[in-house]
Formats: sequence, structure tokens, C-alpha cells
Amino acid sequence: MRFFRLLLIAIFGFIIFLPTFNLYGQAEIQINMDNLGKAWQEFVAAPSPEKAQAIYDILPNGIDGKEVRLQVDVRNLVNQSINVLESQIFSGDKISLRVAFRLFTIADDIMTQSISVILGNYLRFNCSVFLTELKSHRHLVDNLSLILCSFSVSMAGDPTGMELEKKTRLKAIDYVDLDELKDIKKECSKLLKKCKTK
Repeated sequence: MRFFRLLLIAIFGFIIFLPTFNLYGQAEIQINMDNLGKAWQEFVAAPSPEKAQAIYDILPNGIDGKEVRLQVDVRNLVNQSINVLESQIFSGDKISLRVAFRLFTIADDIMTQSISVILGNYLRFNCSVFLTELKSHRHLVDNLSLILCSFSVSMAGDPTGMELEKKTRLKAIDYVDLDELKDIKKECSKLLKKCKTK
């Protein structure tokens, strides 16, 4: 009798946790309108560091072999209002900056390009903060060159402007004088110097 009771408990437990695993036993991360979508809408309606933190907590801190199940509408929602996140970042909201890095875990090509341009421009705006957060979130950035070499859309077809921006970013990186950022500075400088502007 006790055996059957334990068996029922085991089956019940398996049913409860089944939605978090796929057929191969691989853990899943569910991102939909009920969690990220709702948090993003609240952030866009009235941006604040607290609401940015709610988004940050929902977004994965890396995939680690997990499968991300993302509702298509969520990505569209973020893409359509990414400018709100950009405004918060440039207003000095560090949590929003961290959100931008974590968005790479769910980004399509459009979102990746938007985030890269935002972060690339922010590098010059506040380089020490950029490097500090990049160091903490480096594991989320597959292609750092994309961030470093992404310039404002207004510079498209303007090699002189892009070259000037490249030099300005290099100076901003060089100006940061913190021992704990020495390695990330070196990596960024090396990659930025390779950015093609012509």
C-alpha cells in the first residue's frame, strides 16, 4: 500500500514539473506575454529602475543549454518600443543598461542590431559604466565587435563620420583608468581598432 502511495506521489510530481522540460529532459525557459510582455508594457507606460529590474529578473542570465520558448508577440513588443529603453539608459538608469545586455538572450536580428547601436553609442556617453556592465554581462554577448562597430543610422554612407566616431570611442576607452577594467578595456580596444569604416 505504501509503495502505491509513493508511486502516486512520484507521478504527481513528474506531472507538475513536466512543463519545464522538453522531451529530451532539457530544461526550458518560458517567456510570454504573461511575464515579460506584461512587465515590458508596464515599463514602457512609466519607465523606472524598479520596472526595469522586473524585466531584468525575468530575462535569462544566459541559456546554459536550456531551450528558450519565446512568444512571438513579446519580441515584436520589445522591438517596437526599444527607444523607451534607450531613453532610460541615456538618462543614467543602470538597470535599463543591464536589461539591454540580457535582451541578447532573446534577440532576433532586428533586436540585436538595435541593442548593438544603443550600446555602441552609450560606450562614448559613459564608458566606465559601459565597460563595468559589459564585464558583468560579457557571457551574454556572442559578437562584441557588433556592438563596438555599430554606429548611428545617420552615419550610414558617411565613412568620415564613422571614422571620427571610432576614434572618439577609442579615446573614451583609453580614458578609463580602473584596474578591474583593464582586461575588458584591452579586448574592446583591440576589436574596435579592427572596425571597418570604409
